[in-house]
Parts: sequence; C-alpha cells; structure tokens
Amino acid sequence: MSKPLRIARAQVREAGAIARLIEPAFARFVAPDLGEVGRVAFRLYVTEKALRRRLMDGAVGFRASLGEALVGYAELRGRDGRIDGLDHLTLLFVAVDLQGRGIARRLLDVITGHLAAARPPVGDLTVNASAYAVPIYHRLGFRATGEAGEFQGVVATPMRLELDPGGTQAV
Repeated sequence: MSKPLRIARAQVREAGAIARLIEPAFARFVAPDLGEVGRVAFRLYVTEKALRRRLMDGAVGFRASLGEALVGYAELRGRDGRIDGLDHLTLLFVAVDLQGRGIARRLLDVITGHLAAARPPVGDLTVNASAYAVPIYHRLGFRATGEAGEFQGVVATPMRLELDPGGTQAV
C-alpha cells in the first residue's frame, strides 16, 4: 500500500460504493458456505438501498480508503437491534485483493477508539462470524461464545471482544 490508509465515518452518499466493495468479498469468501436463503438474506442486507437507509437512520459505519478507492467497510449496531447501537459489529469487509494487509485491524482500532468515547462506556463488542471469518476474528482478539448457528439462512459463530472500561481493546 503506497498511499496512506484513511479511515473515516461512512457517508450516506457512499452506500453504492460500499455495496460494490462488499459483494466480491462476500461472493468469494462467505457465500460458498451458505445456502440460497442465506445468500439472498445477506445480499438484501447489503444493497445500496439498505446501506443508505441504515446510515440515514444513524448506523455507525467506517470506511477505509487508499486515495479515492474504497478498500474496507465496518458497521456497528446494537445487540438489541438498535440501528444506532454500538455493541455489535454487523459488517467488516476488505477488498478481495487487499486482504491480509492490516486493513481490518485498522478498522477495528478505529472502532475501539470510537467505543472508548461512547457514553455509557461499551464493555464488549460482539460479532456473528461466518465460517471464513472465525480465524480472522480470533487474530483480532475475539473469542467464540457459542457454537455456530443459523439465522435466516446465514450460518455464523457468535464471538465477543472484551474491551477495557474505556472502550479500547483489552490486552
């Protein structure tokens, strides 16, 4: 990566680019482990329209870019389903050709910094990881909290990252 990686809050106008970033990584790494119902359910969750709506409704999204190119995206919501919640990571995707270069780690660092500033403090961050992503989340410090299960056709393992009381990643 010759250009510096920049991470900032995602804007509603970026929803189309975010959807286009997610699809190739989903198709290559996640979709093969899902049935048709799961693939459709996930793709409906990440359409431009769905992303735009969540961002307009207060979802917290962060985008990573190299120059003008969008190369990563992460989105938070509440475990209770609140669109403006901060304790559940719903999306973390990196461009297929840039995986393994620390972009997901940098996005997570920004997220934990954001959570450190939250009031009340966020004590932990959860994620429902696809089979492909479980080892990646392990390397990012998450630990499985249960067995893989299925929700609307999407198979995922529940995982949790403990944060110190200020919201940063626990060591």
